[in-house]
Amino acid sequence: MSGVICAAVRDLDPKVGGAEMSLTTLLRGLVEDGPIFENAPEYIPFIQAKEDDNLEDGWQLTIMQSNDRGNPVWSDLQGNVERISFDLPVEDIWSGLAWRFRNRKSGVRNTKLYRKHILKKNKQFEKSVLSELTSLKNRCVDENKDLIGVTQLTWSIGACNAFRKLEIPHVIFVRDNIQITNVELYRESLERADVVIAAGEGLIDQLKEQFSLRRTEIVHLPINYSSRFKSSEKVNEKITQGIEKRAEEGSLEVPRLGIMGIVPEKGFELYKKLIPNLEKEWPELEIHIFGEGFYIDTLKGLGNTTFHGQTDPDVAFTMVDMHMLLVDSLGTWGRVINEAGIFKIPTLSIDIGSQREAVGRGGVIVRNDANPNEMILKLKELYDNRVKLGLEAQNHAKIVDHRKAISELRSIIHKIK
Repeated sequence: MSGVICAAVRDLDPKVGGAEMSLTTLLRGLVEDGPIFENAPEYIPFIQAKEDDNLEDGWQLTIMQSNDRGNPVWSDLQGNVERISFDLPVEDIWSGLAWRFRNRKSGVRNTKLYRKHILKKNKQFEKSVLSELTSLKNRCVDENKDLIGVTQLTWSIGACNAFRKLEIPHVIFVRDNIQITNVELYRESLERADVVIAAGEGLIDQLKEQFSLRRTEIVHLPINYSSRFKSSEKVNEKITQGIEKRAEEGSLEVPRLGIMGIVPEKGFELYKKLIPNLEKEWPELEIHIFGEGFYIDTLKGLGNTTFHGQTDPDVAFTMVDMHMLLVDSLGTWGRVINEAGIFKIPTLSIDIGSQREAVGRGGVIVRNDANPNEMILKLKELYDNRVKLGLEAQNHAKIVDHRKAISELRSIIHKIK
């Protein structure tokens, strides 16, 4: 074994969200032997790659997290994975009040109250982690093993404080806008981390505008296409079934736009402005919205929209011709862009952060200050070129193959151990 990685996070469970799913996938990979990025082959989705040469030993993994979400999905991992859970509720009175007194127009939680929640929870998490981490570090010293810390998201302040106090080198992933919207709360954790990791150069550039970071690295979002969608044959089968169903409905010539999930940082206000304009300027367009929650409910009744609730990507992306992912302030990538791409569905997104890198040649990008009319013109361009751009999107999807991302993280860990 190379050493021990300690992942200290609020949640580490794919059923929670995309960020948790991503870190889970990366850590699963690090537990196994594998190549660093410099020695890795080119990875093509669904195709087995030769990894026989220059493999690094796998790492032992210790997970420290809240037990508030119940039994984790991947609790049955190999024997070299240890899980330590703390009796720390994810929510408290402050988060409850922050939601109760949220901005009724935007749906954003009350900032002052939510910051009180963040501070309280991170202090509790730091205390819990520090106790267990001290024992873990002593054990690693006795066994002459390297110890590296990993964290991300809301409780990363407490994790980073514990890592620093015990002088444990650590990396922090930036997955959403929590640091950007709470710069001073998260400043020390980011600026004193050994490495700050983001999914693309654009996001790193955004972070550097706010923080003086010691070192930055890219680890692309990891998507295990084989686990999610089985095989290229299955993908093609789903695509064919979708075409046949639309042909039966008589909707093949009706333009359809898909939107997967909506939260404030992912364009909520932009969608509210754009959808009514789309109904006026492009009445033939059907907008299909997938997912559930407050923000999606708020859009009901706007424009030519159909709501499907929670829907698997392999169903959603066979119902539409194109996909849109808007963001307000931080371009963190968006895994649904490349999941759409694997089904030959091109994406429109905004030129913020890493969104241009995520879309690549498989879609179109609009200026971050584009007005609704400009967006509508770009959507029409996307629709007119959907076949060509869909093929480009499918080819570009390999950029987030999980094996590549694991090798990227393995290289970073290798350098700081």
